[in-house]
Amino acid sequence: MKWWSDLWLNEGFANYMEYLCADDLYPEWNVLNDFYVENFVQSMLLDGFASSHAVSNDVEDPAQIGSMFDVISYQKGASIIQMLRGLAGKDAFQIALQEYLKKYAYANAERIDLWNIIQKHVTLSNDISVADVAEAWTSQIGYPVIAVGLDRGSMVVRNQTRFLLLEEEREGDTSDTKWPIPIQYRSDLDDQVHMIWLKADQDNAVQRIGQNVKWVIANTGSLGYYRVLYDKDVYKQLIKQLSSDHEKLSAVDRATILNDAFFFAKSGHLGIDTALDLVQYVESKTEVERIPWVVIITHLKVIEQMISETPTVELFQKFEKWIFMRAYERLGWKRPEKHVDRMLQTEVLAMACRLQLSDCSRQAQNLFSKWLQDKNSVFVDIQPFVIEEGVRRGTTSDWERVYEEYLKTTNPSQKLLLLNALASTKNVKLIHRFMLMCLDPAIVRPNVLPRALGMLMQNKVASLYAWRFFRMNYDKFDKIIGGTTTMLGMMSKSIIENFNTEYDLQEVREFFKGKKMGASRARVDQAIESIVLNVQWRRLNEKALERWIRKWDSKRRLNRK
Repeated sequence: MKWWSDLWLNEGFANYMEYLCADDLYPEWNVLNDFYVENFVQSMLLDGFASSHAVSNDVEDPAQIGSMFDVISYQKGASIIQMLRGLAGKDAFQIALQEYLKKYAYANAERIDLWNIIQKHVTLSNDISVADVAEAWTSQIGYPVIAVGLDRGSMVVRNQTRFLLLEEEREGDTSDTKWPIPIQYRSDLDDQVHMIWLKADQDNAVQRIGQNVKWVIANTGSLGYYRVLYDKDVYKQLIKQLSSDHEKLSAVDRATILNDAFFFAKSGHLGIDTALDLVQYVESKTEVERIPWVVIITHLKVIEQMISETPTVELFQKFEKWIFMRAYERLGWKRPEKHVDRMLQTEVLAMACRLQLSDCSRQAQNLFSKWLQDKNSVFVDIQPFVIEEGVRRGTTSDWERVYEEYLKTTNPSQKLLLLNALASTKNVKLIHRFMLMCLDPAIVRPNVLPRALGMLMQNKVASLYAWRFFRMNYDKFDKIIGGTTTMLGMMSKSIIENFNTEYDLQEVREFFKGKKMGASRARVDQAIESIVLNVQWRRLNEKALERWIRKWDSKRRLNRK
């Protein structure tokens, strides 16, 4: 890169190539499916706020540089590269990259140099160039949402607008940002994938599919970096399809539809009832793919956190237990042979133990006791939640033994694993001891502090103590970390971003008001936007969720009679 404005060319490419190389070496791992949840999902959250920045951002002040090492440069940058590769075709894209690397070896390049070389090997459309697409997605802030419906056998695409999560930001948005949008689609009539373009200057597009079409999936395979809001009738048909034969839709398409629906519930574009109706297929169908489960687990945990102080939470946890039971019983505790199944088992078992599903806690505690005697007795994939569950439900002596292991180990990933387990204790004295550890750089390294306090905030017993402790010791943390990085902002964000009441919001604003934070200020502002979004979620969805969950419970009771 010639200047910091194209930081993403280095970092986004490095991120993407990790997946591409792993997929070439181990295709059975399906890492490109993981790419969706680890890149699209993460970056689209931050990129859904008005405060986001473009992938390629003008840099005029050295203080800006540190703040650019974020999910926009890494995850969104990688997602745009994935989109370009998908449009170009993997062979043409590889040839173009080889030429680009040879031409600019031992030299600097700008993004336009890459676009020009890709264009030599690819024709996207008669009137849309590679540069048109790439520049729109890298130089403009945010991403679009499109509305998709069916009308007399045709797919109708309309209302391209920038997606913003907050209602107040949408109301105040005066920009008219548009993108050339590649719409890769398929329907229930056949499995073949087709492509049309919604040009930047087009208000809508209509594509004939077939008279008897029931549903259509736009952006199939999650090719494009945008969200799709379907009409009510299409959602109804997708719910029916998932309930009857979910594998008619690919794992990525299932994950994308679910993820977009939950985000539309956050933003107010869609009711929470539709998102939960979409999820219900896992009650009766065996979902064996990891990425739909990752999306489901992520959003259900968010909802549970939102309603944790309301009477609805107990009934919602019953719903969670109900939909996880099939997966828990299928995966069990034996070590699966396939890598992807081991990853899924870890996530499902961790969720099942957190919900105290069936005998999960007992099994985990038994394995924890064995681990205390022999560190190799528990296979590495399930060690994190086994040790965490052991500490959560264990004694002070158990905590001390894990702490001793934490001090002894020199493996950074093992240290993080044990630190996370130590943070899960329900013992208030041990929680305070953990917090004091965070003030000692010899015990908890400064670069780990944001994660350490973030771990503590996931502990319901510890969360209020942690926020109070952070405020009391703010100046000490500032001194430990130093003011020249974004670490203080990252730590602050990890503590406050899940707050969800107006009281919390005002308290946070008042605390950070007037504090000189340099590059860290952007992280705090992002966290405050997250709190505003959480408050909005509760206003839009809390009552509707209560109605839905009571209706679900009534149906369940009737079916059991």
